[in-house]
Amino acid sequence: MTAEIALLNRSAVALAADSAVTIGGGNERSPKIFNTVNKLFTLSKYEPIGIMVYGNAQVMGVPWETIIKTYRKQLGRGSFAHLEDYATEFLRFLESNRSFFPASEQKDYFQGLVAAFYRRINRDIQEAVKKLLEKNTKIKSAEMRQIIQSEIRRHFDEFRKMKNLPKFSDKLASKLRRKFKVQITQIQDKVFQKLPLDPTVRGKLNQLAG
Repeated sequence: MTAEIALLNRSAVALAADSAVTIGGGNERSPKIFNTVNKLFTLSKYEPIGIMVYGNAQVMGVPWETIIKTYRKQLGRGSFAHLEDYATEFLRFLESNRSFFPASEQKDYFQGLVAAFYRRINRDIQEAVKKLLEKNTKIKSAEMRQIIQSEIRRHFDEFRKMKNLPKFSDKLASKLRRKFKVQITQIQDKVFQKLPLDPTVRGKLNQLAG
C-alpha cells in the first residue's frame, strides 16, 4: 500500500511519499516488505518538476526509477511551458523507447501474462471438478467437457463486458494473437495438459490471450 501527498498553495507545491514496497505475496511465496524504496523523483534537474510512482515498481521488469532517470538525462536543460507538457513528453518517451522493451522481453512478458491467466482458469476448472466429486464418485466425459466449457465461457463473458484500456484496441488484440499464435497453443497444452479442449473452447482461449 502506497501513501502519497501533494499540498498546493499559491506559492508552492509540496510532494511526499512513503518508502515501503511489498514484493511477492502470490500463491508461491510469502510477501516481503522493504522500507527503503524511493517513490518520489525529480523529472528535471533544472526545473522544479516532481514525479511520484505507486503500485507496481516496475513496468515489464524495468524499474520506474531507471526509466525516470534515463528520461531526466535525455531531457537535460530542456523545459516546457506547462506542467502537463512534461507528462505528455514523458509518456511519449516511454512509448517510443524500444531499448527498455526489446522484442524478446515483450515476447516473454506476453507469454507470462497469458500463462498466469490460463492457470487461473485451470484452477477454477479444478475447483468445479472437486465440487462435483463431492457429490459423485465419478465424473463422466460429457460432464468434464461441460465444466470446461462453462468455466472458460464465464471468463470469456466477463472479459467481453470490460472496456479496453486507452490505445489497447480489439485490433491490437488480434495482432497479438496472430503474432504469438504458436506460443499461445503451446501454453494451452502446457497449462491444461490432457483436458479435452475442443476447437470452440480453444477459440475462446485464443481470444482471451489477446
